[in-house]
Formats: sequence, C-alpha cells, structure tokens
Amino acid sequence: MNICHSNGLRGLGLAALTAAAVLAAAPARSQDFLNAQDTMSCICWEDELAQVDADLNGPEVGAVRDEFNRVDELLRQAHANLDTSDKAEMESVQRISERRTQLKQQLDQTQFPLLRRKVALTTQYNNTCAGRKMLVMNVEAAHNNPQCPATP
Repeated sequence: MNICHSNGLRGLGLAALTAAAVLAAAPARSQDFLNAQDTMSCICWEDELAQVDADLNGPEVGAVRDEFNRVDELLRQAHANLDTSDKAEMESVQRISERRTQLKQQLDQTQFPLLRRKVALTTQYNNTCAGRKMLVMNVEAAHNNPQCPATP
C-alpha cells in the first residue's frame, strides 16, 4: 500500500509526511513543538549561554580567580601560624588580607555582569524552550542562518 497515494499526499517528501502525520495524529501534541521564531531564539540563547560560560572560564576571569585563590590560601596559612605578639607579622597578614579584599572585589566586578547575563538568558530559555520540542528543519535553519533577536 502506498501511503502517499492512499492519503492523497502524492509528491510530498518523507519529512513533510512525518510532520503531517505527527500533526494529524496528535493535534494536542503539536503544541509541544516550538514555532520557527521560538526555535531561532532558543538556538541563539543556547549559543549565548555557551559563550557566557566560556567567558566565565576564560583567561580574563581565570587569571583574577587564580590570583584570588592563591592569596586566599596564603592568608589561611598566615592565620594558622599567626603570632599575634609579632607586630611585623600582624602587619604582613593585614596587607595580605587587604590584597585578598581587592582581588575579591575585582573578581566580583568581572564575574557579576556575566553571571547576571547567564541568569537572564537561562530564565528566558527555560520559559520558552525547556520541555518543548523543536522541528529539525527549524533547528537547521537557525544554525545555517541565525537571525538572533535582541537578548535580555
């Protein structure tokens, strides 16, 4: 039996037949699929989230994080062996503590905009894309010719 002929769908490709069958067989399920515009947004947000993660783990933030961790460990060791009767040692620990505070502020200033962006993108992605299906043709179109909307 020829499916195309028996259903009057002669000339349609397999993808069109599959899409038609899914939509005809379960109209309620078709709402689980994102439209082309939302699929484009989801693909763009996925790409942006990957870039934010790369920036958070990149050399700029990484160098500050590494220096902060080094000074933080140095301060812990200094506190563990601190002789409170030695004024020079107390001043040294104070300078290390001040340096740690400066690095923490620098790290926060570097990471905060990226983390805020990640939260906004993740929220938008979860609200629109999570638990929804994307048609392959829309995903391919989004990858081949991204038309990313303004992002949060």
